[in-house]
Amino acid sequence: MSRPPVIALQRDERRAVANLSLSQDAEFFRGHFPDTPVLPGVVQIDWVMRLAEECFHISPPTGQDFQVKFSRVIGPDMALVLILEIDPARQRLLFEYRVDDQVMSSGRVKIETPP
Repeated sequence: MSRPPVIALQRDERRAVANLSLSQDAEFFRGHFPDTPVLPGVVQIDWVMRLAEECFHISPPTGQDFQVKFSRVIGPDMALVLILEIDPARQRLLFEYRVDDQVMSSGRVKIETPP
């Protein structure tokens, strides 16, 4: 898989907010319901881990014990925002995919943080 299609990124030591671009013809939509493209859950998790690696210097593969809730379908041309929050003391990464005020999916991942 590849880096998430980030068009804007704000971050600090514990939080990152990425605006993502989801065009209709993007490779991650191909083959996943041709008449109604859907962003696959495996892609969502991959993007969480890739962005966490970039923003918080978490070396992959360190994610384990994934807990994910898919609340709404993510399709093309949505103004999707990925929010990451790291809690090094609890070795936890929290995430949410949002469109406006709606949570599309969310979850947490147990991680190993650098010493």
